[in-house]
Formats: sequence, structure tokens, C-alpha cells
Amino acid sequence: MKDAFLKIWVAITSFLVAAVPIAMAATPGPAEVTDIAQKGPYSYTPTTPSTTVQAGYIRLANVSTEMSTYHWAGIYGNASGTLVLGDASGSKMYTWTATATYVFFDDDNTINWGTIDNATCTDIGTSFSFIADSTGASDSCSNTFTNSGPTNFKSIGNVLSTAYALTYDNTQTPTWKTYAVKDTTQGDVFFAAETITTPGTAFDGSPANYQAILPENGENADTTTQTYYIWIELF
Repeated sequence: MKDAFLKIWVAITSFLVAAVPIAMAATPGPAEVTDIAQKGPYSYTPTTPSTTVQAGYIRLANVSTEMSTYHWAGIYGNASGTLVLGDASGSKMYTWTATATYVFFDDDNTINWGTIDNATCTDIGTSFSFIADSTGASDSCSNTFTNSGPTNFKSIGNVLSTAYALTYDNTQTPTWKTYAVKDTTQGDVFFAAETITTPGTAFDGSPANYQAILPENGENADTTTQTYYIWIELF
């Protein structure tokens, strides 16, 4: 009797272990994007746009200007979302209003979240050749991603000492972090904007909780747009 009871207990226990799925790590969720407006390109109006010359004389004139970049684009706004306990069919058991921690941008929609690592300007230049340091461009990678440091991802593995750029708030103070991250499976670089959990101020004075700088090639008057796929990490 005792042996029979033991066999039944083992069978039930085995069934329960087999029937309960093993938990899998969450990954950032694909974003629902609401496009509101596009600003730019930058326009500069000089205070003294001309000079005069006179026959027989030589004019010494130092000139300067400000011109819109044709290697980078910006994006900013507010990221939000909901954490969900549910199943693959979309049925929800419980939901929580959540805080966005990072907004991710990838140009080919092929991120393997389990194999991310640090990215350098060498990596960035390989994925986006028009901003490679070898081009000598004033707005090359090393002249833009001038910092390095750790990320603080919650749902996926952190990376250490990866390159990041700091873009300005409306007082020209470097405030907003854009990290470069590498997917070692794809050999591809994508970008992560770190959010500001309290309302921040974007470059133009608008309230925002993320702001990022992304590569986009506009050389030779190329007006073709670049698609970026977006994910949000929530906490």
C-alpha cells in the first residue's frame, strides 16, 4: 500500500512539474508609434551675410556659418506602457501601469535580446559607414559618441562601458543619453535612449521623457528616409 501511494505521489508530482512551464525572461516590447510632428532641418540666419569689395583693394574677411547635419536625425517624445501578466493569445490576468526605462531603435528589426554587448565606434562605423571615423567627417562617430559607460537595463543583460552620446535640453546642457549597443548574433548595432523618469525638457523646451540621436545618411542630397523599429523597456 505504501509503495502504491509513493508511486501515485511520484506520478502526480512528475505531472505537475511537466505541466507547469518554466518562466522565461521578458524582453522589451515593440512600440506602438504615434507620429505627431517633424521639425527641421536646422536653419541659420547670419547677422552679416555680405561684404563689399573695391577695385584695386584686397578685403580680409573671416567667414563662418552653421549648417544642418546630413548624417544624423533626432527623435524625442514620451514613452509609456503597461506591464501585463497574460498568455500568448492576448488574454490578461493582471496589468500594471509601468514606467519606461529605455527606448530602443534598430534599422533592420532583427535584435536578439539574449546576445547584446558593448558597442564601439568601430562597430558603429561598420554598421553605418557614412559616420565611420575613417570618413574624416566632423560629425563622425567619435565626434558624437564621446562618452562611454554602463547601461541599467532591467529586463535584459546590462552592458558595460558602451559608447553613448549626450544631446541637449533647451538650455544647451548635455542631458539625454543615447547608448550604442551591439547584437553579437547579428553583428549589428542598435541604439537605446535612456529615459528621464520625471518630466524632462527636450531640446526645444517640450516636455519629454526620452530623446535620441540616430544615424541617417543624407549625403549627395539623398532625401530617402530611414525606417527605425522601436521597442520600449518597462519597469
